[in-house]
Amino acid sequence: ENNNSQFIFTIPSLDWYLEVSGKARFHLEINTGMNRMGVKDKTEINQIIEESVGDIEGIYTHFISSEYEERTLEQLNRFEEILKDLKCEFKFVHAGNVSYELYNEAEIFNACRIGLALYGYKDAYELKPALSLFSQVIYIEKVKAGETIGYSYAYEVKDNAFVATIPIGYADGFFTNQSHLDVFINHNKFKIVG
Repeated sequence: ENNNSQFIFTIPSLDWYLEVSGKARFHLEINTGMNRMGVKDKTEINQIIEESVGDIEGIYTHFISSEYEERTLEQLNRFEEILKDLKCEFKFVHAGNVSYELYNEAEIFNACRIGLALYGYKDAYELKPALSLFSQVIYIEKVKAGETIGYSYAYEVKDNAFVATIPIGYADGFFTNQSHLDVFINHNKFKIVG
């Protein structure tokens, strides 16, 4: 209920906003083509603005691709048109998944969401990852050549080996598509095999 809260909430729909308006700080998400969240109907956008009690301080969109390409520019044009039609101004106007070039070219933005770049994950800017994930080995299994490890026979053992089990996986947010990463045990590098 404190408008000085450090938390800012996204308005994903008219119905949602009508339930909670006036109780926090809000940014209105405009769906310009990502179709994940946000309001795309202009009538609903205008109704949210009319219902506002000064608690909506920002407005934004999220681009499908961070590449500077035709479809991204179409989304930007849609967002600019919606902003022009609104009879109010916002303290913050921003976008997610936006390229540096587009951010600099588009004059409407006055704030920036840096996303995964905050953690060093943006190759274009030569950043270095700033996160580490720690766990412990809980079990060691001796496996023979020809045996497999993991779901769907994910890895076939070439030579007799020892395999360590670390208690972390997709239930914890470490997804199978991250299996190309290395793990370090006592400062020695090992491959993920299951």
